[in-house]
Amino acid sequence: MKTTLYNFKDVTGATHKEVGVDEAIQDAREKGLDAICVISSGNYVEALREKADDLMVFNLVNRKPRDTFEVEIPETTILTTAEERRDLVRSKGFTGSIDDYTDFLPKVYSEHAENILKENPDYVVCPIGSGKLWLSIVNKVEELGLGTKVIGVTAKGKNGFYWEGNWDLESIADKLTAPHTSLGKEVLSKKNHTVFEASERELRKAYRRARRERVDCEPSGAVGFMLYDRKFRREIGIGQDNSVVIISTGSGLSDTVDKIHKKSRISSLPLITLSVVAGGLLAYGVLYNALYPYADINGDGTVAPEEIIETKARNGEFFLGNFREDTEKLEKAKAFPRLTLKDLLASRKIKKDSIANLKGKYENHLGQVSTIIGRDVESLDELSQSELSYLHAYEEFTQGNSELFRAYTLPHDRLGREKERNPRY
Repeated sequence: MKTTLYNFKDVTGATHKEVGVDEAIQDAREKGLDAICVISSGNYVEALREKADDLMVFNLVNRKPRDTFEVEIPETTILTTAEERRDLVRSKGFTGSIDDYTDFLPKVYSEHAENILKENPDYVVCPIGSGKLWLSIVNKVEELGLGTKVIGVTAKGKNGFYWEGNWDLESIADKLTAPHTSLGKEVLSKKNHTVFEASERELRKAYRRARRERVDCEPSGAVGFMLYDRKFRREIGIGQDNSVVIISTGSGLSDTVDKIHKKSRISSLPLITLSVVAGGLLAYGVLYNALYPYADINGDGTVAPEEIIETKARNGEFFLGNFREDTEKLEKAKAFPRLTLKDLLASRKIKKDSIANLKGKYENHLGQVSTIIGRDVESLDELSQSELSYLHAYEEFTQGNSELFRAYTLPHDRLGREKERNPRY
């Protein structure tokens, strides 16, 4: 299977939401507006505010406002039209000229679509939230008369295409969630193409794959890496002889802006000192971020405080027993759950040694691993620390019924008990 990555981080330095922002602002200026309003989970409104210094930018949000330019949407209310959104801002006392740019579709999206399709791929797999980018690519496919199928990946049950009234919109792919998008009907009318709803587990797995590929993106921008899920390929019909373009929509603009601001705070240091400090911090940060996933013991894409404590225990910093010294270290770790570079290096060594010990028997028998673990596994490297521990225990203690072994061991797993006690974990 031939794969190509089209990463908007390489285009804009942050997110695809920066693409076309100039068009929206220019349109607003030509109309002589005082303000614009949008419904945005973050990236779009940040991109607008960064460039529209002569315009007020209001963001309509489903939570308590954090500043004067955020307007709360009444609970269980869906604003489907530009008029409704403008009226909500005016209801808060704004009297100037204003228009809504939530549904503004930049022409430059079409240019990017042409670049994405230049090699005439069999498939394009990309994130879909509002549907603007997805629809631009589909329209270009139709315009050029190509046979490419465009697959949009979104959060299951939390999107504007198949929304069924569930107001719990929390997701690792939070930039894709919404109860409504004005393009919903048009998107679903494109019968040769697909909107695929992915579970939270599948979205986290896609994000882990993107990190392994060293792709700089946020979880919402990584959902195209669902391509590496065998079940997904089977359901869509993607074969080994197909060519596929994976689209990453980049990383959050606010994160990028914060990094720039942090760097500017130390600009008064002497140049040589600044270079040494910045170089050291950069090297440390790059190494730390690269090693951080090794502390994700249960493989859900995040590192919970309980996993930090478990990591330190596995690395021998303390034992989870009753010795006074270890108890004191444990209490300190609970109060300040922080990972050091030493912790992460030790955790990486544990995982690599664990994989090395299993390769002889299981590297060429991944079907058996999938049966034991209970999910599709394409490489031992993708197993979480918990799954590796389970596989080691299976290898050492049983040659019999794997389901019986699972029933016996899982209730005694310390991480499993932590998860039951603490929903955040």
